[in-house]
Amino acid sequence: MRRLLYTLAALLLMSLTLQAQRVQIGPMMGINYSNILIDESFVIDETSYEFSTHNAGAGLMVGSFVEFSYKQFFLQPQFMFSQNQSQINFATDYQTLRQRMTIHQVQLPVMMGYQVNDNFKLYAGPMVTRFLDASLMPTNQDIFASYTHNMDKTTLGYQVGFGVTFNKATFALQMRDGIEENGIAASFRNNLLNFRQQDRVVQFAFSYRIFDKDMTPEELPEEDIFFTPDDISVSVE
Repeated sequence: MRRLLYTLAALLLMSLTLQAQRVQIGPMMGINYSNILIDESFVIDETSYEFSTHNAGAGLMVGSFVEFSYKQFFLQPQFMFSQNQSQINFATDYQTLRQRMTIHQVQLPVMMGYQVNDNFKLYAGPMVTRFLDASLMPTNQDIFASYTHNMDKTTLGYQVGFGVTFNKATFALQMRDGIEENGIAASFRNNLLNFRQQDRVVQFAFSYRIFDKDMTPEELPEEDIFFTPDDISVSVE
C-alpha cells in the first residue's frame, strides 16, 4: 500500500512538473500546536500506572516548498523540520505527575490544491514523516530514571489546509494527522515500557516566494508561423 502511494505521488509530480505553467520556490516557517496522542496503562509490582496525553503544546517548524501550477491547479511538495510538544500525564494509584514530551521529525507533504482566486487557495494531500528523536522533560519532577526511545520509524499521514496570499507572502492554516502509529520505548524502574504514539497537529505557517517563473512558452506572431499561397513564387527560366 505504501509503495503504491509513493509511486502514484511520484507519477503525479512528474506529470505536473512537465505540464507546469508556473514554478515557485521559497522558504516556510511556522508554529505547531500539537497533541501527541498516548493512552497506555500497565502494572509493575502490583501498582497500576497510566500514561496519557494531558494537553497540547506549541513547537516550531521550518522548511521550504516548490509549487508547480497548471491553470488553477497546483502541486506543492514541501520539506519541513518539525518540533511537536505535549504535556503527558503519568498517573499511579496515589498521584499524577506531568512531563513534557518533545518529538523532532522530518516531514514530506505533497499538497494538491486549487487556486480559488489570486489571494485564496485550498489544498490537501499525503505526507511522509520520519521521526528523528524524542525526549521527556520533567515539569514537576523526574518520572523516568532513564529514558530511551525508538523513533526511527517512517509513518504515513495526511495534511489539509488553506492559504491567503498577499504579494509574495502566504499565510496558511494547516491540519495534519497520522494514519499510522509510532512506537516509543521507555525504561522505568528497570522495566522496558512500549507505547504507541500518534501526532495530531494544527499549524500556522508563513511562506515567501523567492523564485517565481512563468513557464508558458512565448507565442510567436501569426505571420511567423503560417504562410499563404501568395507567399510562394515560382519562376521558370
